[in-house]
Amino acid sequence: LRYVTVSNNHGSNLDDIFLGKMDNWQYPYWLNADIDDIRIYNRVLSASEVKGYCGTCNLNPPANDCDTTNLNTGRVLHLDFNGNTQDKSGNNNHAINFGATPVVGKNGQPNTAYRFDGISNYMEINSSSTTNITSNISIAAIVKINGFNPQLPMNASSILTKGNDNSVGFYTMRLIDDVTINNSDTNTSQFYGQFTNDGIVNIYN
Repeated sequence: LRYVTVSNNHGSNLDDIFLGKMDNWQYPYWLNADIDDIRIYNRVLSASEVKGYCGTCNLNPPANDCDTTNLNTGRVLHLDFNGNTQDKSGNNNHAINFGATPVVGKNGQPNTAYRFDGISNYMEINSSSTTNITSNISIAAIVKINGFNPQLPMNASSILTKGNDNSVGFYTMRLIDDVTINNSDTNTSQFYGQFTNDGIVNIYN
């Protein structure tokens, strides 16, 4: 894995959200990976909340700098993929599945993640007022990368995208691999990115 990008072009649009690809016939950016959990927040998570989400409380001391108490606050979308594609945020932003298959998740339990084959599998979430975020945004995902497809430019793979690059209301989380990749570069990782209304981007993985 070379790097992860999170982008946001503040504003509102009526575009649906896509997981596993971008809604662009020329550059679909198909994703070859398993997604275990994915969330969108309408706020910026703190560093301690990021550690809480990623489960790294005991790996990166101090252990008390870890907050899971408010991870439900500000969710506009939460897909935990525990047996279904229902939105757990309470906003009814459920995903429609187009071919992704249930697989074993990060905790070793069956049917707690979905595999996207990098060829034709994706999910679609209908546009709603709650996903039209016009200020701060955080996107968090637990993803196991299974490989990259040669998709120019930059061999990009889309985890989540709403709209297209440079369109009003566009936001995305995508993987970038701009050189030849080998199997040692693919592993289980947590990705978290935030884009604030003052233009600051933070990426953790």
